[in-house]
Parts: sequence; structure tokens; C-alpha cells
Amino acid sequence: MPRGDATKSNKDLDVWLLAMSLAENRHRATKDFPREETNGMTAQIWRASASIPANIAEGYGRDQTGGFMQFLRIAQGSTRCESISKMLRSLIRKILTTHNSPLTISPK
Repeated sequence: MPRGDATKSNKDLDVWLLAMSLAENRHRATKDFPREETNGMTAQIWRASASIPANIAEGYGRDQTGGFMQFLRIAQGSTRCESISKMLRSLIRKILTTHNSPLTISPK
């Protein structure tokens, strides 16, 4: 992951913080779902909400910008939250415009 700014870990990314908030609030959002949905819709919401911050974090730990962007796009595919989706698109654009090659980065 490019490290040219004050970002020291994925926990410094606003999009990761928002995604974690979404994951933490999933219980409240699904607690009134019908019991028969426990293995269906509820389980899917839980998996998707957990995968968004997990993919951001895993991608951040990659040593190549291209790998980070791949995981950002995977996270983007897991969300229907417009705020998170916009933040992910913005981060991808920022990475593309600030690096000459999307496949290489500076050493950690």
C-alpha cells in the first residue's frame, strides 16, 4: 500500500472506520428479522458487513498498490452502502492518480 501520507495502518483510513461501524451495527439492523431468515438474509448481511473492513485491511497489508486496489474493489463489491462505496471509489482514484504505476509502490 502506498504510504506517502500520514496513514500508518488501515485503521487510519476513514473508509475502514466507517466499514467497521457498519459491521458493528449489523446486529441492531438484523435483530428484528424473522427467525427463518437467520440462515438466509441475516447471515448474508453479517458476512458482507464483515468482509468489507476485512478486505480493506488485507489489501492495505499488501506490498503492491495493485494488490491493495484489488482488495478495495472486492470490498466495494460487498457493499450497498453508498457512503462506503463512494469513499472506496475516491480512494481508488487517488491511488491511480498519485502513482505512476498501479503495480508498484515505495518500500514500507
